[in-house]
Amino acid sequence: MRSLVTSLIRQMILSNKIIDHVTKQLEAQYKVTFHTLIQGVIMVQLILKAVLHLALLGLGLY
Repeated sequence: MRSLVTSLIRQMILSNKIIDHVTKQLEAQYKVTFHTLIQGVIMVQLILKAVLHLALLGLGLY
């Protein structure tokens, strides 16, 4: 069970890095900082970070 949660956390960290990368690419390509799409990506990123922190708190690792 613990390895499953650890694996989930690793996947979330990886997806968070991918979202960061995509956001930076969109900002660089379109030179738009707060386009609606980018705001959506940032919102998803914040939700992922919140879930990650809750998972870490639940495991007592944070």
